[in-house]
Amino acid sequence: MMDRSVEDILLMLAISKIGGVYAPFDLKQPHARIAQMCKEAKVKTVVTQSNFVKKIEGVINCLPFPDYNNYSKSLEYENVEIDPTDPLYIMFTSGSTGIPKGVIIPHQGVIRLVSNSNWINIVTSDVFFQTSSLAFDGCTFEI
Repeated sequence: MMDRSVEDILLMLAISKIGGVYAPFDLKQPHARIAQMCKEAKVKTVVTQSNFVKKIEGVINCLPFPDYNNYSKSLEYENVEIDPTDPLYIMFTSGSTGIPKGVIIPHQGVIRLVSNSNWINIVTSDVFFQTSSLAFDGCTFEI
């Protein structure tokens, strides 16, 4: 739960590198809907910026996003073996029934989307805009 920035992408990569599962939430969603999605996904901790803590305070443990401008110590972590079938993120449906449903996307789903693709040729000089909400599955390709 953060404003759109490069830190969003860094956070997603960091969570995936340590074998975690992320669940991006749209900040425009009502408090009750975010709480329902946290419950559905069994979220233990939300990483957010300080200005969003009140939106989820009391619902879930909040971890403030670090200020890397004032952070000089390098972070170390153990290499985690990740199976391609392990979950990478949880994407929520629009909730046409009124209750959002979480869909678990495994690592292999993202790998297949971007590696050795036979449907698009992407080269290093290509530039993509990240226009989709991080809570929409179309953002995976853009990222």
